[in-house]
Amino acid sequence: MRQLLVSYFAILVLSVAGEIEPTEWDEYVKVATDANWKEVVESEPLIMVEFYAPWCGACKQMQPYYDKAAKLLSEQENPIPMAKIDAVDNPTQAGLAGLSGYPTLKIFRHGIMSDYTGSLSRVDGLEDKLVEYMNGQVGLSSEKITSAKSLKETFNKKTLDHVAIVGYFPSEKDIDFKYFLQVADSFRGRFSFYHVNDAPVLESAGYYSSKGAIQVYRPWGGKNFKVMFKGQVFKKSLTDWVLEHALPPVAVADYDRLKLYLQRKLPIFKAIVHTDSVAEEEAGLIAMLTPIQKKFGKKVLFVISGETKDYGHDEDELSKGIFTIEDGKKKYQYDKSSDGDLEKWVEKFTKKKLSVHVKSEKVAEKVKPGNVQVVVGKSFNDIVMDDTKDVLLEIYAPWCGHCKKLEPIYKDLAKTLKNSKNLIIAKIDQTANEVPNKAYKASGFPTILFAPAKDKKPIKYEGARELEDMVAWLKEKATVAIVEEEEL
Repeated sequence: MRQLLVSYFAILVLSVAGEIEPTEWDEYVKVATDANWKEVVESEPLIMVEFYAPWCGACKQMQPYYDKAAKLLSEQENPIPMAKIDAVDNPTQAGLAGLSGYPTLKIFRHGIMSDYTGSLSRVDGLEDKLVEYMNGQVGLSSEKITSAKSLKETFNKKTLDHVAIVGYFPSEKDIDFKYFLQVADSFRGRFSFYHVNDAPVLESAGYYSSKGAIQVYRPWGGKNFKVMFKGQVFKKSLTDWVLEHALPPVAVADYDRLKLYLQRKLPIFKAIVHTDSVAEEEAGLIAMLTPIQKKFGKKVLFVISGETKDYGHDEDELSKGIFTIEDGKKKYQYDKSSDGDLEKWVEKFTKKKLSVHVKSEKVAEKVKPGNVQVVVGKSFNDIVMDDTKDVLLEIYAPWCGHCKKLEPIYKDLAKTLKNSKNLIIAKIDQTANEVPNKAYKASGFPTILFAPAKDKKPIKYEGARELEDMVAWLKEKATVAIVEEEEL
C-alpha cells in the first residue's frame, strides 16, 4: 500500500541529533520505565503513553504539544494522566508495544493496551486534539441496553443506520464480557458496541443462558443482517471476527477506515477516483464491484479511495478511475486496454498470474554518448541492471536544491567521459518513479550510486560533488578503464 500508515497515511520525520530537551510543561508528563511500569501505567484506569527515541526528530517536534496536553488534562475536574517512555532504554515495554516507528502513542487501561487512532499532525492545536481524544476515552466503550423495548428499537432492521456489535452476558463479571470490553476499547469511535446484562432483557432476546452470545448487526447485510460470533471469546479472536464481519464488503475508505481493512492482512483492491468525485462515483463503483467482491471477497478486500495528484497520480488517470491491488509492498495496476475484463484481472491476481506494477514516467529515449541518460521505473532494470555496463546513477528529486546545484557538474561529467564506452551516466527522479531494486532506493537527495558491471552491487559515492573528484573516483571503481575526453 502507499505505505499508508507510513506514506499513504505518513508523517514527515526529520532526524535531529541529541537528546529531547524538556519543555516548561514537562513536569506534567509521568516518566515510565521497565522498572516502574506497574506503578506508573498498570495502576491507572486510563493513561496515554508516548513511546519515543531520544534521537527522533519527530518526537522532538511533537513534545511541546504532548506536554501541553498533559498540563491541560491534569487541570481538569477529572484529571487524566499522560506518560512517556524512552523505548531505546526500556526494551521490554517497547517490545510488548509492537512499535513500528517513533513517536507511537498507546492507550492503557490498567495495563491493557489499545492503539491511539487520532491525529499526530504537528500543527497548532494538536494539544487540544489530544485532550479531546483522551476525554473521549472516559467511561465504558460499550453502551448498556436496559430494557427489552430499547433492545428491539435499537436493533430494528428497518431503522438501524450503523454497524452495531452486541454482547449478551449473564453477568458483568463474566470473563467473556471482560474481553468484549477490551475489544470495544480498541474500536472506540469506529464501531458502536452495546451490551445486555439484565435478566429480563436477556430473556426477551432469547439469550438467558450461562454462555450468552455476541452478534453484529449490519444495515447493509441484507439476509445476513445479523451474524453470530462462534468460537471461544478472546481479545484476538473477537477482534478478527469484528474486522471480518463489521466492515462493508465494498466501501469508501478514508484514512481511518483503511487502517481497519489493513488489519485484516489481505490484499486490497482499490478503486481510486479524484477526491472531489467520490460522492458522485460511489454508488456506481459499489454496484460494479459488488459481484466481483462476492466471488473473490475471501481472498481480496475491496475499497473505494478518494485521492489527488498529491498521491503521485496523473490527473487524467484519476478522472477515468484507477484500479489497483496492493499486496503488502507489491502493487498491481489494471490497464483496460491490455487487461480486458476487470473480474478476470482480479481472478488472475488470485492465481498469481499478474506482473507487479512499477510506478514510472514514460520511458525516455536512449541518448548519445556525452549526455545524461534518463532512467524511469520501467527502464531501470534494462539500463541500471545491465550487467555488461558500469552505471553511475544519480537519484534525485526535482525540488532538491543540492540536486539542482549538482546538475551542471553531472552534465559535464557525462560529457567528459563520453568516450568511456562501457560507462553510462544516468539519473532517476525517485519522486516520480519507483526504484524496483531495494538496494538502489535513496533516503535522501541527491544520492549517487555506482552499479558495476557483472555483480551490480551498488557502491555509494560520498566524495566531493566536483568534476575532478568524481572522475578520479570512477577511475578507481570502473570495471573497464575510464577514458576522458582530452585523453584521445
